[in-house]
Amino acid sequence: MPCPCNFKKNNNHIRYISNSAMPIDNKPISNKKSIISKKEALYNISKTNNLRKQIEMKKQENIIFTPLKKNSKFKVEKINGVNKINLDSSASYNENNIFKLKKGLYIITGVPPVHAFNLVKHDDNIQIHSKNKIGKDKLCYYGNIILVVRGDFDKNGIECCNHGYMGRKDLFYYVPN
Repeated sequence: MPCPCNFKKNNNHIRYISNSAMPIDNKPISNKKSIISKKEALYNISKTNNLRKQIEMKKQENIIFTPLKKNSKFKVEKINGVNKINLDSSASYNENNIFKLKKGLYIITGVPPVHAFNLVKHDDNIQIHSKNKIGKDKLCYYGNIILVVRGDFDKNGIECCNHGYMGRKDLFYYVPN
């Protein structure tokens, strides 16, 4: 059975215990170069996961990945009688458009109270802030909204508190810097 850790150095499988590494069979490793640090292992895992995520995103047909501008104007466009959210002021609404976010601050301006929204999934790596809030059980934000991206949130979206998704559920994808 192959080692689930997917790390192989000089044919020795290793596991990680605190800051050190031990071979799975507990036999001494003859070549000290086959031991990699916990930090290196975590970096390799993170790099592998990011690569898998990029491959998964590319497999989706007709998807257009657009970097979200640091300052985006909130627009609502009526498509076939249905309101859709558009954050790309340079183009008309496109149902295949997904926004890429990196670590940092993003400001979305001009959100009217009737289209106040919140994030679909609550995650410490992406947070929403505004001085304008409505709602009791579920807070919704309007006016000028700040998205704070601290790390890998995978994918997320915004949900209008009155009208639901108004487009794609997973509108935002995290991409590493």
